[in-house]
Amino acid sequence: MQFLAEQFWNRCWQELTHRQMWHATKPSLKIGDIVHVKDESASRCQWPLAKIVKAKVDEDGLVRCLQVQHGNPTLDKHGQCTRRSSVLERPIQN
Repeated sequence: MQFLAEQFWNRCWQELTHRQMWHATKPSLKIGDIVHVKDESASRCQWPLAKIVKAKVDEDGLVRCLQVQHGNPTLDKHGQCTRRSSVLERPIQN
């Protein structure tokens, strides 16, 4: 099943990248945006969400690197977080 899913995504990616709309400039990410953090060991539907806390802009005005705050879904019986959230620095992947 995983093989079929990978085949599907590879074909879709190839078809979508050849469309003109993907070659147009789009707005850069900004502080406060919510993003997925890619995790090679997890399936796409299990990639964690994170909030952008810092964005590094390159000379051309585009964001190239981000610091994201990664939440922790572990709660105690009162609904309070049991661990602090962590901050990661990641390059942007197209």
